[in-house]
Amino acid sequence: MEETRLFIEKELKLRYPEATLVDDGILVPEIFKKQEKKVLFLLKETFGDYNQIKGTQDIYNGKSSPFWTNFFNWTNAVNNSGLSFLEKNRISEITKTIDNVAYINIKKLNENRKKSVYNDIISYARKDKDLLEFQIESINPDIIFVSQTTLDAYKIIYGYDKLILIDFIECGKVTFKLYKHGCRKIIKTFHPSAFPVKQAKAFKALKQLHDRNS
Repeated sequence: MEETRLFIEKELKLRYPEATLVDDGILVPEIFKKQEKKVLFLLKETFGDYNQIKGTQDIYNGKSSPFWTNFFNWTNAVNNSGLSFLEKNRISEITKTIDNVAYINIKKLNENRKKSVYNDIISYARKDKDLLEFQIESINPDIIFVSQTTLDAYKIIYGYDKLILIDFIECGKVTFKLYKHGCRKIIKTFHPSAFPVKQAKAFKALKQLHDRNS
């Protein structure tokens, strides 16, 4: 996987020579490859100085309280771990790090924005679709979590006719949707930093959606 990182970094430097670039991908390859279901989180962009999203991640990293907590719980919801929903303080009793997933930003430039702009993210999906597809296929995940924006970006990368909606579940004000793309499952949720519904309720809905389509 290091070859993939180096190739993408080289290409991005050619395309955006003056930009601050983001380094993302599989957090810990040795752990990722042992997972029963390989999970990828496809996100929009990063903010601040958080430019290296690789290696073990402290669950208290970042500005948003639910971010890594949702990574932990959503991954367990689709990975037959046997774990129920856990609050962050309970997670910290089991592990203080996240290391078993992959993480990709659609936009690989950090421009220190305070808020993502939909058209901006989609423009980078179009401009860098070749690199994004190469990165996703190199990681080869079984399950990808997306928000509405990154679902639209994924459709641009692979083609709008490639995803098939197979199921959905209502969760408060949010509709979780499950798509198939070949043998891969794409689960449309919300951004893991958001609070549209209670975390425990979201976990229950995601597990139900996954389990009835396993």
